[in-house]
Amino acid sequence: MDSTETTEPIVPDYPLPHLLIGQEAKNYLYTAGKWARFLGILGFIGTAIIALLCVFAGAVSPIMGAFSSSSTGLPVSAGAGALSMVPLLLIMILYFFVSYFLYQFGTNIKNGVAVNDMQLVTKAFRNLKSHFKLIGIILIIIIVSYIVAFIIGGLIFGSTFMHH
Repeated sequence: MDSTETTEPIVPDYPLPHLLIGQEAKNYLYTAGKWARFLGILGFIGTAIIALLCVFAGAVSPIMGAFSSSSTGLPVSAGAGALSMVPLLLIMILYFFVSYFLYQFGTNIKNGVAVNDMQLVTKAFRNLKSHFKLIGIILIIIIVSYIVAFIIGGLIFGSTFMHH
């Protein structure tokens, strides 16, 4: 009778006193830290680009408002351009914090693994938890927004279809 290997971890009924990480796992964490820092830096660059777009949109919106008019013939206010910047600002803020937590994870895990400092490693994993938590919250908001948009679209389509 052959014994089969399982990939499920064996979890004891009691907590183990320490988690020992081997050199191979440390190498993986160190490499992951380098990539996390790189992605965090790219995120900061993306945040700066979004900030520049906000500044550009803020500078251009009063000019565009002066030259355009709405379908009623009334000029579009400059406030409409500023209002369109609100989603960009929200995206910029969220993107900054996603990048910040990822960068902090990368920095702390690299340093913690390099010098065997458990406090830095713990801090790194706290930042990684915050990174994933924020991404999870953002995805929940996006999914709920899609559901609401789908329901509203269905109601509008249904009411239009019923009148014809």
